[in-house]
Amino acid sequence: MIEDPKPGDMIEILNNIYSHWAIYTGDGMVVHVTVPGTQFKPLPVATILKEAADWVDKEFDYNLLLDNCEHFATQLRYGHPESRQVRRGLCVCATCTVCCVELVKWIKRHHPRYTHTQEKKALQIV
Repeated sequence: MIEDPKPGDMIEILNNIYSHWAIYTGDGMVVHVTVPGTQFKPLPVATILKEAADWVDKEFDYNLLLDNCEHFATQLRYGHPESRQVRRGLCVCATCTVCCVELVKWIKRHHPRYTHTQEKKALQIV
């Protein structure tokens, strides 16, 4: 972790799955790449602080997938609740599911136990 970054330093923003990188340009500012259409303009600081203060001592219905702390923070900062962690997690789960289904199909087509069973069924039908 860089305690006192200098302009031109690479800044690593750690995530659970990957790291996001930016270049420090000075005065607390960075330049980084985002996916088009997913970057929102922050609300005015006074608005963010007022909205945050309004939540003090209030209960929050927490939901890991639909209403988590990232949704809460992005709602306050950008006026739009979003959780990229949830989106990434769902993409990873969907990809793993598809891969597992395809692997099971491949095993059933190529494993001797399954192909032998298929041949027996075909012989019994005839």
